[in-house]
Amino acid sequence: MTRIKFCGLTHPEDVTCAVALGADALGFVFYPPSPRALTADQAIPLTRLVPAFVTRVGLFVDADHATIQEAFDKNRLNLVQYHGNESPTFCAEVGLPYIRAIRVRPGVDVVAEMARYTGCQWIFVGCLQAGGARWHGRVV
Repeated sequence: MTRIKFCGLTHPEDVTCAVALGADALGFVFYPPSPRALTADQAIPLTRLVPAFVTRVGLFVDADHATIQEAFDKNRLNLVQYHGNESPTFCAEVGLPYIRAIRVRPGVDVVAEMARYTGCQWIFVGCLQAGGARWHGRVV
């Protein structure tokens, strides 16, 4: 089964359009260096537009437990997407359902990395396109 996740939404009209197009999940970025970053409070009006049965995902990169929990609670997130250097132990300690992103790059054994994250819901395997402008990936 193919599922579609739109990520990096920052405007109400984008959320509404993604829902109308049938997206299964919507991602909200809580990584301050990103041009699409939101604070937990900025995301609230956007996540309130997401209807039941559409998954709300918060994307984090090396955030602390309190930051993740605050965004999760304030925005009624369904999943956390870890996109940094978070260890399996860290992900388990936070205790929230999660997606683990594995960045494909030289020297990374993707199969071994996938095996480390036994507690995750899904694994996103992705790599940067030439020039580092966009992520291409697949959830497994």
